[in-house]
Amino acid sequence: MNKFNRFILIFISIIGLLSMTIFASMAYPVPYLSNFASHLWQNGLWFSYTVVVVSIILGLFFLILLLTAIFVPTSDKFLTIKTGMGDIDISKKTIESTARQSFSDLTDAKNPEVHAKLKRKAKTATITVKATVVDAEKLPTLGKEIQQRVEESIQRALEVPVKSVNVKISEAHATNGTAKSSHSPRVV
Repeated sequence: MNKFNRFILIFISIIGLLSMTIFASMAYPVPYLSNFASHLWQNGLWFSYTVVVVSIILGLFFLILLLTAIFVPTSDKFLTIKTGMGDIDISKKTIESTARQSFSDLTDAKNPEVHAKLKRKAKTATITVKATVVDAEKLPTLGKEIQQRVEESIQRALEVPVKSVNVKISEAHATNGTAKSSHSPRVV
């Protein structure tokens, strides 16, 4: 859930809880609050305004809940493949582990992170690989090599169709003894 939806839900929930507390105090005697609610809201225009505002807030709240339930994609943890003998459930962790092992012998790829996004209806997987490399000259060839290895290993070993393999490689800055640290004192 993004920050805007979270803020709207919190805001609407707080206003709704306050309004419901005021309405409950009119039916059940609460010291100070019942007198305030009955004199101010019940006898004046504030009551009708409060009912309209609470109705709008509840409508917005339920609309946001409905849209969130419809449009927020669910993250599948298993991918089910139907075979002649039955169903095979392959876990997300298995797919990620297989992808990571496919390029583990490449010494240029450091700190690999693999994330799989499974689509149960389409029965496909989208793989995202993040790694760092010390030698910038190897970036294009290393990226293509990782893509090919990941796709081939997952399709061969697990028979899971791979929709795409996204590789994000960043350059790691080598730190050797001659490099100056930004925190070292300046000598003039």
